[in-house]
Amino acid sequence: MGQLANIARNVSGVGGVKIALNDLIAKYPEYVTITGAFTFEFKDKITQKVKVCKCFNYAEDPDKYFYAESGDLPKIFDGWLQFCNGNIDELNEKLTYEKIKLKIYKKPIGGGKKYTKACVVDVEEVTELVDMETGEILG
Repeated sequence: MGQLANIARNVSGVGGVKIALNDLIAKYPEYVTITGAFTFEFKDKITQKVKVCKCFNYAEDPDKYFYAESGDLPKIFDGWLQFCNGNIDELNEKLTYEKIKLKIYKKPIGGGKKYTKACVVDVEEVTELVDMETGEILG
């Protein structure tokens, strides 16, 4: 992504500067606190098809975002969005409130390849409003 794309996302209120996933993992090996999610469309340079990019903002560096494009990250994004009936604004409200900490790391899967794993390590100060068995948000 170029600087103009980042400026456009900042103007629309859903952006920042992209950080590479490997850089994010190196800088924050314990966890990042997810504060928001957004998507943007782009045209693939090779296929010319329009694709949707899924992204997360995080509290540790609020001016940056990272792609949810590999491993567990797009599954988490899609699961959260489905829970919010496809409403990205509702998802962002819940993420802002819940302060979910995700540990993101690369797991070797053989043949020199790695899988991006992500797991929740903590939820701040709202445990009484979340069913700890089902993860359902209460109230």
